[in-house]
Amino acid sequence: MEIIDVYCQHVGFGDGPQLSSTAETAVVCYPMECEPPEIVEYLAAAGHDRTVVRIFAGWTAWLPECTQLYRVGSVPALRRIEELCTRVLGEPGRPGSLWQAFHDLPGENVLPAGTEADVQGEAWPIALDIPRAIALTFVGQLVIALVALVEATGAEADVVRLREVTEAWEAVGEFAKESDTAILAQAWLSLDDPGRALPYVRHSYAVDPDNPSARAAMRMFYVISGDDELAAQVALQTDTEDVGMSLRWLVLAAVDLVEADDSDLLDQILDLLSQAGMDMGDLLRCVVEGRRGPVRPDAAWARLREHLATVDSTTTVRKLRYLIEAAYQRGETDYAMRRAHVIRAKQVIRRPVHHRDRAAVEAVTLGRDPAERGLTARLNNRAQLWSADGRPDDPLLGLCLVAAERWAGSAPAGISAEALELIECSRALAGRAAAVLLRGTRHCAVCRDSFMVERLSVCGACHRLFCEDCARHPTFRLRCRCGGDLAHPSLRKREWTQVLTSSPDRPGIAAAFSGGAARLRNDF
Repeated sequence: MEIIDVYCQHVGFGDGPQLSSTAETAVVCYPMECEPPEIVEYLAAAGHDRTVVRIFAGWTAWLPECTQLYRVGSVPALRRIEELCTRVLGEPGRPGSLWQAFHDLPGENVLPAGTEADVQGEAWPIALDIPRAIALTFVGQLVIALVALVEATGAEADVVRLREVTEAWEAVGEFAKESDTAILAQAWLSLDDPGRALPYVRHSYAVDPDNPSARAAMRMFYVISGDDELAAQVALQTDTEDVGMSLRWLVLAAVDLVEADDSDLLDQILDLLSQAGMDMGDLLRCVVEGRRGPVRPDAAWARLREHLATVDSTTTVRKLRYLIEAAYQRGETDYAMRRAHVIRAKQVIRRPVHHRDRAAVEAVTLGRDPAERGLTARLNNRAQLWSADGRPDDPLLGLCLVAAERWAGSAPAGISAEALELIECSRALAGRAAAVLLRGTRHCAVCRDSFMVERLSVCGACHRLFCEDCARHPTFRLRCRCGGDLAHPSLRKREWTQVLTSSPDRPGIAAAFSGGAARLRNDF
């Protein structure tokens, strides 16, 4: 009987229209007339009908299908993963779903799917068993697919869906394997909540520091925190024999070093990428040359521009931003502005993780320098386009709003009335989220101690955060190392000027400005 049971889990029968979905999802499917009589007798004795066998066979096939679809990585493939996982798990919070079974049966290794098992688009009142570990694997597949969807589309519906599923998984508090905590970390980072992500980032890295997902989560944590130097260190620590994977990590490291304005190792990495035929290496070299001094169009740029003349939907926002920056540097302003308008139409650029790319794109859209780091200029650019677009529901979010409010409160010269209106509208739309962010805790970028966000100064360009003691250091004065303006907590501008011009009274602060590797060890 055990052999027959395993057979029923992997083989389906039927070729009629009513069985078409079964034929697509079973590991293997044969015409109904091929069904052995022993299977019919077994099902009758067990009190099941044929549909039960086909559903279970479908679940068995769906996990490898999800894996293959994720490798494809297209939006339709990711949507299919979401569909399959939802058909297995049901909806969070609904009675009869596997989500509910996780809570109701905490010690059970096998869970009944209850009434949420979905066949041909209908919920059937049947009870099927699924191993708990497999159910948790479907949870991980669903979350990582939604993370990729948010990164690809930026659609608000996908963001809401990701938040709903991420909160449900965190409430369950279980993982198919410990390294899956990296997936939950990436989900919170995609939702611009590094505070909630940090425990999972730490745990996944401690469990398996060589796991690609754990490294990706740790790097993204540093990128969102504005610590590009440490993000590059994480990317460069990867040790794999997969050449393709090594090149992808090298590209990420090069991007981080470009943002960190660190040229010591960057030129060597760009040489390696160029030798490997990676167009991103050539593009980054063009951008770096333009940032180091005046440049003019040359044959290398002409070839690269021709190569990148056509971009598809999978081209990242960061790559498009570098393309228009390189064009602007070489005096091709009209070309850069046309491309900038196209990039602004992409919904994904509104995600908080892309705030630096968005600022550069908005500057080029208006024919202005994308390298400008000043907060007044950035706010004025954003507000001018917001007003020109008819003042859509596109507010400043997260630390962008925190920095803007503080900066406007210090009454800087040159800030426009439109910028002040944008800040006011954003504050009204933020509601409780702004208060939650300010009461949360984040790390100081220098000493690495944790403080409430409301006590930390924030860089308007890279979003590094600084405690009061570290902000006193002469290295910063009124600006971050990246060149961005520091927006301080609610102190009068004159009081902060006095703080910043005074000598640091905390021992050891200067030492924290070096030794990035030591800081990396302290964090993780």
